[in-house]
Amino acid sequence: CAKCKKWVLARSYLDRARNQLAKGRAKTALRLLARASKATPKHFHGRHKKRMAEISLLVSKAYIKLNRGTRGKRFAKRALALDPKSPAAKLHWQVLTSTTAAD
Repeated sequence: CAKCKKWVLARSYLDRARNQLAKGRAKTALRLLARASKATPKHFHGRHKKRMAEISLLVSKAYIKLNRGTRGKRFAKRALALDPKSPAAKLHWQVLTSTTAAD
């Protein structure tokens, strides 16, 4: 339906980005994640921050795959700030900070 179109489009970009990231295509994933971010409606059933945290987490992982750790860490921190209860964001942050500390 016309009302659902923007939600469906945003989710489509997110799913495609996740798929590209899984295939190791980080640059393509980043382009799709930018589109997902722009397409996600602000009034996403009260879940806008959680969705943006999910997008930020994937952006972080994409930058890490591209060996851009500083940028990846910045987006991981943003994901955690947007959704401090997210187990995925917490785990990713712990892995990044323990890896950085070990280097």
